[in-house]
Amino acid sequence: MARRKVRLHYIANETSERMTFRKRKKGLLKKVGEITTICDIKVPTIIYSPFDAELEVFPSHPEVHEMVTKFRDMPQMDKTRKMINQETFLRQQIDKVREHIRKQRRDNRENEITQVLKKVGEITILCDIKVAAIIYIPFDSKPEVFPSHPEVHKLLTKFQDMPQMDKTREMVDQKTFYDNELTKFGSRSKSKEETTEKRRSLKF
Repeated sequence: MARRKVRLHYIANETSERMTFRKRKKGLLKKVGEITTICDIKVPTIIYSPFDAELEVFPSHPEVHEMVTKFRDMPQMDKTRKMINQETFLRQQIDKVREHIRKQRRDNRENEITQVLKKVGEITILCDIKVAAIIYIPFDSKPEVFPSHPEVHKLLTKFQDMPQMDKTREMVDQKTFYDNELTKFGSRSKSKEETTEKRRSLKF
């Protein structure tokens, strides 16, 4: 069973904060011990806490002192090459999340475009009509067209050459389309309510 993601937030209640700290510290030291054993590496860990009078170290004071001294004696460039603080770590995590969201939006957009073009292709074949589809995508200089650039150009030219009255007779924009659909839905709901009311009246 997959673990539920932990929601990171500041704990205002001191008792809850202390309990959470004890639990998390135990988990942290367990993970440090595991990676030390499994990967045969040294991980000096120093934990400062407002709840303890003395700091806690792992694996032991002498070993931590030895590794910290070794770190301090390293050249500055080697010390800072892969050094990361909490702020940098969190920024990296935020960048990863943002990239994931961008990728998800791109995948969703491509999927929706595929579905639209599929529907256009179906109505073109089943009803033997011509449909020109032009889809503009954010951050993409070239739009998606169906069935092809020459066919779309031909249909648009034919449309532009039509008399203005014929062009606007059945033209509908997105807002008008949704308004029409809402009106139809309202009419159907009202008709259904009236039918139900008549049936009730007949029973009595």
